[in-house]
Amino acid sequence: MLIKPIERSSREPSVFGIDLDERARAALRERVAARPQRYVAQEWVHVSQAPVLERAHGREALAARTVGLRVFAVATPDGWRVMPGGLGAWPAKANRG
Repeated sequence: MLIKPIERSSREPSVFGIDLDERARAALRERVAARPQRYVAQEWVHVSQAPVLERAHGREALAARTVGLRVFAVATPDGWRVMPGGLGAWPAKANRG
């Protein structure tokens, strides 16, 4: 799980819970308990691959790119509500390295 402060700064970076030792995890737990509205937790998502048409040197070819689709939900008095729409993301160029 990735834990992020909603007001991102270099003073308090995003952290992966699995990377924290017991003392750091306890300190984070105390900070979140003191001000839970300041934090968001995000499950690590493995992205998918999709075909794209790549143009290079006057030629076209199919290539694979990583893609991600993010949807959003909000808490309401009646439970969770999924918001319409979403956010899609993919790199413009292939990851070569």
